[in-house]
Amino acid sequence: MATENDDVVKHLELMGMSAITAEQALEGWAHLREHDLPQVGIMNCSWPRWREFEPTGGNAPRFSTLTGGGENSNSMTERCQAISELPVHERAAAMGQAVAEQVARVLRMPLSQVDLQHSLAQMGVDSLMSVELQAAIDQVFGVRISTLELMRSKNLLHLAELLMERTIQAVTNKSVDPQTEDPSIIDRMSALDIDILLDKMLQGKEAA
Repeated sequence: MATENDDVVKHLELMGMSAITAEQALEGWAHLREHDLPQVGIMNCSWPRWREFEPTGGNAPRFSTLTGGGENSNSMTERCQAISELPVHERAAAMGQAVAEQVARVLRMPLSQVDLQHSLAQMGVDSLMSVELQAAIDQVFGVRISTLELMRSKNLLHLAELLMERTIQAVTNKSVDPQTEDPSIIDRMSALDIDILLDKMLQGKEAA
C-alpha cells in the first residue's frame, strides 16, 4: 500500500492528505451507505493545503466551500511591491534574487551557491522539496503555481519571469486595461449544478 512508503506518506501530508484508521473508514462507510449518492470519497484532507499544492483545481468555484478559495486579488505582496517600485531594468534581477533566496532556503544551502541558470532539478529539488517551495512562493509572491509548472521551468530565471508575469505585470496590466476574466461554464458551476447537469445527461441517454 502507498502508506507503507515513507516518501509517499510525506508527499501526501505535504499535499494536505493524512491517513485514516480502518475504524474511521468503516464508520464513514456505514454513514454513507444511508445516502443515495452517485460518487463518494472518504479522506482526511486539509483542503486549503491541497489548494496550495494544486492551485488550478483548488481555485475552481466548485471546491470553494471546501478550500475557502475562489477569491481574486489585484494586490501584491510586500516583496512584489518593493520590486515593482524599482526601475524597470532592475526588476528582473531583483525577482531572480528573490527566487534564489527561496530556493536556497528550501535546499538549506548558501545563497551564493544558487545558480539562476540551473533548473530546479539540477539544483537538487525533488518532489517533496517542490511542495515546500510552492508554499514559499505562495507566501512571498502571492502566487499559487502547480508542481508541473514549477518543475518544467528550464531554469530559475525562467521561473522568475513566470512569477513576474503573474504578479507585477498582471497587476499593472489590469490597472491600465481592466478586464474581467471569463472562466469556463464548468468552472463557474457549483458541485450541485454539475450533479444536476450530469443527472439530466444520463436521463437523456436512457430515454434515447
